[in-house]
Amino acid sequence: MKQYLTFFLLAATVLLLSACMSKSWTPTAETTPVIKKLLPDKAKELFGNNSSYVLIDVREPYEYAEGHIPNAVNIPLSGIVKGVNDLGLDKESSAIVVYCRSGRRSAEAATALSNAGYKNLYDLGGIIDWPYEIEK
Repeated sequence: MKQYLTFFLLAATVLLLSACMSKSWTPTAETTPVIKKLLPDKAKELFGNNSSYVLIDVREPYEYAEGHIPNAVNIPLSGIVKGVNDLGLDKESSAIVVYCRSGRRSAEAATALSNAGYKNLYDLGGIIDWPYEIEK
């Protein structure tokens, strides 16, 4: 009798777990990432078209001073959300491009901005992959 009860409980658990996992998941606007990866050649094209965008270097000020992409604004990762909020950008329509040295901090910055409600985000990755001019 004890074996039947154990078997029944095990079977019921398996059925419940499989029923919970069988529901298909469909991405929605709320679950689809709003961060787009931007390659250097496409970024150069975007910048050259004089499009409306804000380019943000999320490195520390001393790194920014060593060289940055022209027209970039320096807002370190530690204060990215407050810094972007202070710029007064529209969360829905303002195109925001972030970059750092290698791509790790820019990904964190883009995620933080996405979590803060910004919708039009581009992650350029790292300046080490930027083959074009920089300014000091």
